[in-house]
Amino acid sequence: MNTHDLDFLSRPTNAATDSILYGNNNVFFGYQSEFRRQIRRICVLELLCAKRVRSFRAIREEEISHLLQSISVAAGEAVDLSSKFADLSNNIMARAIVGGRCKEQALFQLALDEVVQYNSGFSIFNLFPSIPKFILRIAGWQKKLDRCGQKLDGIAEKLLQEHIQKRVNFFSTSHEEQDGSFADEDMMDVLIRIQQNGSLQFPLSNENIKSVINVLSICFIYIDDN
Repeated sequence: MNTHDLDFLSRPTNAATDSILYGNNNVFFGYQSEFRRQIRRICVLELLCAKRVRSFRAIREEEISHLLQSISVAAGEAVDLSSKFADLSNNIMARAIVGGRCKEQALFQLALDEVVQYNSGFSIFNLFPSIPKFILRIAGWQKKLDRCGQKLDGIAEKLLQEHIQKRVNFFSTSHEEQDGSFADEDMMDVLIRIQQNGSLQFPLSNENIKSVINVLSICFIYIDDN
């Protein structure tokens, strides 16, 4: 990636990434710019730094323990290990990125599955990205992607507002540290802190935060599964 990063960035975008990552201003599928460099720096120094990655160890150990217990309880019965491991990845992702499991977790997973399915394998629209968008709509492709994007956006927006309110409640009863951080921050908390500190050259919007969360979710679940 260090050698060919600019080549990856110059590749054409596609309808799927536009639908779930809010256009081109994201860390993976965005053109090279100062804004993208800032987002990437946040990911490297804040979200995926050695200290934070080490903090995931306890989460992984707890979730693996739960997995082993569930398999032990089902002794003598057939166990769908594919489903179990998918749930394991999903639960680790939820706890690391948004601080815990949520009611919408299954819906979020299904929407991500749909996006990955639509964007996997051979697609004439990805092979020829210059195809006009109205063709995508006539074929029904864009409608499906928009529906998935709306599902993901609705869930991510709800989680974002809950985290913002949690932050307000915390600092209304506690003494804020100089950088605005607090113990047990998840990845969404970190992004909100950076947004509210206003330390970036370019403002970090709610859509930027949701885009990073969606990218991290895909990486946690699908890259880990493979």
